[in-house]
Amino acid sequence: MLVSSETEVLLFRHAPKGGPGGALSPEGHDLARQVGFNELAPHIEKLPQDAVVLMMPVSNALRTRETMADLETGLNAAHLPDVTMIDMPQVIEDRKQTGQTTDIRSVRTWLTEQIAQKPNQKIVIHLPLEMAQLSISKSEYLSLDEHVSPYAAYNDSLQDNQALDWLTAAAEVQENGVAFDGPNPQLVANEVLTTVDRAIDFVNRQAPTDLSHRPVCVVMVGHSWSIDAAVATALNGGKFNAAAVEKLHGSMINPAEFASFTINGDQVTTQYRGQQAQSPIFWR
Repeated sequence: MLVSSETEVLLFRHAPKGGPGGALSPEGHDLARQVGFNELAPHIEKLPQDAVVLMMPVSNALRTRETMADLETGLNAAHLPDVTMIDMPQVIEDRKQTGQTTDIRSVRTWLTEQIAQKPNQKIVIHLPLEMAQLSISKSEYLSLDEHVSPYAAYNDSLQDNQALDWLTAAAEVQENGVAFDGPNPQLVANEVLTTVDRAIDFVNRQAPTDLSHRPVCVVMVGHSWSIDAAVATALNGGKFNAAAVEKLHGSMINPAEFASFTINGDQVTTQYRGQQAQSPIFWR
């Protein structure tokens, strides 16, 4: 199976947490559903009629999985014409309840048939898949001598003003040629965007049919800090420095906000808050 040479990626930040175990707050659930209805649905409506949308990569945090599910709920509520929604976890559960087999071959055959029956209809496939590159963990924020840097503590509390401090300080230190006590934003950006390749590779290995002739859009949900590093770097031609930080205009990504990355061959076009930049793919 091959994926279309042009792939669009929508990278969302999760909605606000506040529930038990890092779950979304009631307000967070509402926000994600509203974004699914008011922003994701119109975006998908504008895609080519035969597009396939993969609502797939999330981090290991509950709030990213819940955000993805709420985005889908809002999208469903929009009742877009000529769009088929396939919720793979629900499909598998339904097959179990009706005594049908749920092995990978059987499910793949079923999905192949669903896609083949709708060659000119948009298909949205919900398949939450945890990917480590989207996760936030303290191990990623250790300095070289493995003590926890101040930015690890900041990251754990997810305070945006301190995230901007991290990017600014890292850029200043970089220009001065001094070792920085914290994560390297360039490496963080590269790691986040390798998720794109891993998601496409997963589709190449697991998806049931040839999608090379159909436009593909991948929806992902991750975390601020990492997404901010990725957006700033991508908007700056793939290089993190002080000019990259300026692309954020002093404001980190908002809850349930997203950036768009369109990959075509060896080029990526990044769109975020009215800004657009094209550069060679820099994370490979």
